[in-house]
Amino acid sequence: MQRTSFRVGPVKRGYMPAALLLLLLSFLVGWLAAPTPAQAGLYDKVKGIIGLPGDVTELKDHVEQIQNQYEESMKQLEEAKLSAEQYKEMQEQLLAENARLAEQNQLLLTSVSELKKSEEARERQAHRLKTMVLTTLGLAVGYFVMSRLARYLLRARSAAKARAVAGSAAEGGGRETL
Repeated sequence: MQRTSFRVGPVKRGYMPAALLLLLLSFLVGWLAAPTPAQAGLYDKVKGIIGLPGDVTELKDHVEQIQNQYEESMKQLEEAKLSAEQYKEMQEQLLAENARLAEQNQLLLTSVSELKKSEEARERQAHRLKTMVLTTLGLAVGYFVMSRLARYLLRARSAAKARAVAGSAAEGGGRETL
């Protein structure tokens, strides 16, 4: 086989070190351009430092939002405490009123019991009075009827005796006189 030489063109001797230097620089740039993990971390740190003002502003906004939520929660907690105190006071008032009403109810029950007793006593008294009046009327009517009946019977008897005497006097010649 024949050897063929491949020549691009005439290269001058002064350019050779420059070409080598250029080649070396391109390797260095390529090596620097492809970051290693340590270089990547450094790059991220630099990027993080550059982005800190934006993060700080974002964190300030987030802190303000949290503070606003905290203040709102505290307001709601205070309102809940006030409501709880109001409910407690209302409960105490209602318990006191309930006790007062229970006492009043007891007094009313006692009064009702006494009224029932007095009503029963009045009804017993009225019944006795009614019984006494009816008995008195019955005795008066009985007395009146008995006295009339006694008079009638006595007159009838007396008339029968008188007729018997008159009949016997008519038989006997009228000797006896009445």
